[in-house]
Amino acid sequence: MKINKTIHYLCFYASSQSNYDIFPSAIPKIEYIIKTLKKNHEVVVVSIAKSKKGFIKSSVEKNSVLAKTFFFHTFKSRNLILDKIDVLFRYIQLIFYIFLRVKKNDTLLIYHSLFYFKIIKILKYFKKIDYVIQVEELYSSVTPNLRHLEDIEVGYLKTFKKIIVVNDLLKKKFSTNIVKPIVCYGDYSKIDYKFESQQKVASSEVVLIYAGVIEQVRKAAFFAIDIIKFLPDNYKLFILGFGDDKDILSLISKIDNFNGEHSNRIIFKGYLSGKKYSQVLLSADIGLSCHQYSDEDIISADNSFPSKILTYLKHNLYVVSNDIKCVEKASIANEITFFSDNDPEKAANAIKDINYFEKSDKLLVIKNLDEEFTGELKTLLK
Repeated sequence: MKINKTIHYLCFYASSQSNYDIFPSAIPKIEYIIKTLKKNHEVVVVSIAKSKKGFIKSSVEKNSVLAKTFFFHTFKSRNLILDKIDVLFRYIQLIFYIFLRVKKNDTLLIYHSLFYFKIIKILKYFKKIDYVIQVEELYSSVTPNLRHLEDIEVGYLKTFKKIIVVNDLLKKKFSTNIVKPIVCYGDYSKIDYKFESQQKVASSEVVLIYAGVIEQVRKAAFFAIDIIKFLPDNYKLFILGFGDDKDILSLISKIDNFNGEHSNRIIFKGYLSGKKYSQVLLSADIGLSCHQYSDEDIISADNSFPSKILTYLKHNLYVVSNDIKCVEKASIANEITFFSDNDPEKAANAIKDINYFEKSDKLLVIKNLDEEFTGELKTLLK
C-alpha cells in the first residue's frame, strides 16, 4: 500500500539510448533507489541531465521502471557563452520546479552533485520541506583540482538531517547524535539468471573479468593485464568498459602486445549493458576491483565505493580487491579476497589462493543487504 507522499528524486537520469548526457555507472544505483522508493511512495524523477546535441524541450516520460521522469529544457552548443546560458536556464527551471511542484508534505531526495549544490543550499532557507541527500562520493576528495572545496562541500552536506551514504567511512564521518546516515553500497536489485555450480579443478579454465571505466589515472583495466602476466595459462581475462577513445586504443594496444606472446588470453568486450552484460559476467569466475591510488589520491577511495563489487557478487563471482579502507570496513568484506601494495603479483597470488569449493551464498548476501536498506530507507523517510 502506497503512502500518500511523493518523493521527488533530483539526479542526472536518462536511458543510455537517449540524447541526454549521463554518467552510465550511476544509472543502476539510481534505478535501484527508485524501485526501492516505489515500494512505499509515489516517485517523480527530476532529471537535470544536459542535451548531447541540439535543443531538447521539457517533457514527462513514463516507462515500466519509473512512475514518471521530468526532463527540463536543455540545449548543447559549441559556443561557451551559450553553454553557460543553458546551465543558468536549467537552474531557473529547477528553482521553479521545487517551488511550484514539490508540496509541503513531499520529500526532495537529492543525488549529491556540485552542479546544483549552491542552488539547493539557498533553496533550503526558503522552501521548508523534507530534504534527503544521497552521497555517492565527495567530489572535493575524488577530484584533485577540487580539494580546495572540501570544507565547503562537507559543510553543505552536514546541513542535512537525512543522509544516504555509499560506505561506512562516510557514515561515521556524518553521524551525530541527531543525524544517523544509512549505507547503500550499490545496486542490490535481483537479476534473473541461472548459473552452474562453480567448481574448479587445477587444469580447468578460470575466467577473470574487469568491468568498469577505462582510463589512465586509476588504471584498473591496465592493472588487470599486469595481473594475468603472473597467472598460469589456464587463466583468461575479459575486459568490459567505456572510456575516452585514446584510453581504449591504448588498452587495445597493450592487449595486442600481450596476446601476441600468450595465445589470446585477454579479450576486450567493449561497452555492454543489460542481458549481454550479464551473460558475460555469468561466464566468468572472478571479478577484479583494482583501481590504483597514489598516497596522495587514496583519500578519494575513502570517500566512494566500487560499485562493480556489488555487480560481481550479484552474478555469483568471487571478488578480488585491493585493500582500500572503504571495502575493508564494509559489512561484505568477508566475501572479498584482498591483495596489498597495489602489486599485480600479490593480486595474482590472492587469485590463485581462492578456494572454489568453499561455500558462500553470495545471492543471500545481496538479498540481506536489500532487505536491510529497504527497512532503513522506510524509517529514514518517515
